[in-house]
Amino acid sequence: MGFMTTLLAFQEDLVMTTTLSVKSTARFYPTRNDLAADVRSQLAALLNQTLAATLDLKTQAKQAHWNVKGMDFLQLHELFDAMSTELKLL
Repeated sequence: MGFMTTLLAFQEDLVMTTTLSVKSTARFYPTRNDLAADVRSQLAALLNQTLAATLDLKTQAKQAHWNVKGMDFLQLHELFDAMSTELKLL
């Protein structure tokens, strides 16, 4: 399974386990889109959770990148570096 497939599966799991009952005090500005305010609030909450989870995964990948030991050091070091870089670009 490729890295992007794994990342997409991770994000799908996040969406599946995320509850959308959010008490938001965010103020939304008028727009021309047709999304209701409660839908926009739920979407903002979901996007914030996805951003936080992605940044956490990036931090963990970078941590693993710097702490790899053993016989497979080079392969794992490069793998974790590539994952961290890819997550940074999201």
